[in-house]
Amino acid sequence: MSSINILDLYERFGNFFEIDCKYGDIYEIGEKIDNTIDPDTIVPFAGKYFSYKPQPNSTKAQPNLIVLQRFVSKQFELKLVAKGYKLRKWGYCAYRIEDAALQPHKDVFEIFRGFVYRVLILEEQLSLCIDPHLVLETRCSIHNLVQKGIPLDELDDFSVRYDIANENGINGYLIDTFKTSTEEVFCKVKGYRKVEGKPQEEIIAPDKVFPEARPELLQKFILRLGSSYSIIDLQRRLSYLDSTTASRDRFRATLDIVTKLSTEIFPLKFGNFVVNVKVQPIIVKL
Repeated sequence: MSSINILDLYERFGNFFEIDCKYGDIYEIGEKIDNTIDPDTIVPFAGKYFSYKPQPNSTKAQPNLIVLQRFVSKQFELKLVAKGYKLRKWGYCAYRIEDAALQPHKDVFEIFRGFVYRVLILEEQLSLCIDPHLVLETRCSIHNLVQKGIPLDELDDFSVRYDIANENGINGYLIDTFKTSTEEVFCKVKGYRKVEGKPQEEIIAPDKVFPEARPELLQKFILRLGSSYSIIDLQRRLSYLDSTTASRDRFRATLDIVTKLSTEIFPLKFGNFVVNVKVQPIIVKL
């Protein structure tokens, strides 16, 4: 991998930390698996499944860095969850509830000091890429906002999360919030998931519908509730953007995260593998 590619990765993912791995055995299962195999022990690669445990009819495979990368990524995430972290898989982001920032509007939103992560192959070596990251979560449902006095005609025209079929993340668009003839409030939502090629509109109870965690949207609600508190200012402070030593502060925060991970999450032990991370970052040179 050329140095320019390394720099591109640095700009995209943050700081790199070398992963030290004591190798164990890898077993090739084949193209299909059955429900007797623990899904936490397997990863796919090149149309086949591999495990770090011998399985019925499996064969020992040659060491493969990509398969190892997938094992380490999976076991890293499993260990994070076991230690109380919440994951946002679509953004490779981890955070803990206890790391919420202090602010006066926790009934509307919460913001957490977390980090984004990736296990990458960097010059034939596994590396853990870590960068501090803020996670914003909505705490108020449409029902809560109505109860707080937000007018119904201001509760439309934005993306939402609603808990149909236990889905996570933003999965719909709020078309309208309205009252029935019996004064009951409902939300009209267009789901992002298409059925037979078409988005579906649903009428949903407002306590099941949550606005997207977009700073500008949540800020509008806070202002409408009579508060001048600034979410943007809070984000800037927590991201060190107002600091005269922002780069140094961010780097120190990254080291703090990796130091904690090195004792709290690592070593990863699975099969005969033992995986550690080195706290000293890899130096990216021009």
